[in-house]
Amino acid sequence: MNNSQISPSVSVIIPCYNCEKWIENCLSALENQTYRDFEVICVDDCSTDDTYKIIEMYQGKSSLRLFLMKNKINLGPAVSRNSAAAIANGEWLAFCDSDDQYDENFLEEMVTSAEQNGSELVMCEYRKVYETGRESDEIRYLLPIDDNSSFADKLVYSKSSLCLLLIKKSIFLANPIPDIRNGEDIACIPVIEARAGKISVVKKPLYNYLIRSDSASNKPSEKVYKSLYAAYEHIEKNFPEKYPAVLEYLGIRTVLYGVTLNAFKAGVSASVIKEIVADFNTKYPNWKNNRYLSSFSKPKRIYLQLIGKKMFFCAKILAYVHMNIST
Repeated sequence: MNNSQISPSVSVIIPCYNCEKWIENCLSALENQTYRDFEVICVDDCSTDDTYKIIEMYQGKSSLRLFLMKNKINLGPAVSRNSAAAIANGEWLAFCDSDDQYDENFLEEMVTSAEQNGSELVMCEYRKVYETGRESDEIRYLLPIDDNSSFADKLVYSKSSLCLLLIKKSIFLANPIPDIRNGEDIACIPVIEARAGKISVVKKPLYNYLIRSDSASNKPSEKVYKSLYAAYEHIEKNFPEKYPAVLEYLGIRTVLYGVTLNAFKAGVSASVIKEIVADFNTKYPNWKNNRYLSSFSKPKRIYLQLIGKKMFFCAKILAYVHMNIST
């Protein structure tokens, strides 16, 4: 990769693996950005389809400052993103998944928010776009907060997706993504956000997230719940001590909800799940009084109440219902 003589403001990083169906649309959306001071770094993770060839061809005809890297072996998205960040020229980092798309004003809105607020990290909302043709859903998760909300509240209401963030590169490089398949964003985002001096929010759905029926995240697996558990261990190890209520909340969200729900879906034995819950209760005996419990949706609160009352059979039924209605 040849560094640009004039460094761009933003580096957009796209990890790529077997995305020949979607990558051109992803890159075309970047081509149409109203903000122009950016570069794009695609990292091909040893795709077995024509992904690399398609990006290479696109590179030849594109007006984008588009750089293409290729891993020697399949390393996963965490290593790909970290490698691209290490050689990025921009002061800011943004991330896009290869099957998703930015709105045309994504970068302009995010950079403007950062500049106007003097922030080191910016969050935006997103849109679910369905492969089936179903009408898109706008996910307005930032409604309860704004730029003037407390730092802790912003940490709580954040989503576990790097693609919804604009991050100062220096903060990202100091807090790289751990290599935890299925739990990388969950692990790194709270840590990165907690290290930012100031966070601002753009209460607009600027990112288009493709809901694919063949997505690995939709498939029950023991690897998923174990990855989520590893993600929380990373958070605990690296999260600042000055936000204990937020750390406890993240444990409730990641372990008591995410880990147990996915363990039930994967058919893990009740004894294993009971042990996970018992360990959490020992570490956080007063979690039921966490002030951020009200931020969970009503179905999640009901599920957590069942877990708290050790009504594991009923919780298991809810987990199966969730698996059958989720897309």
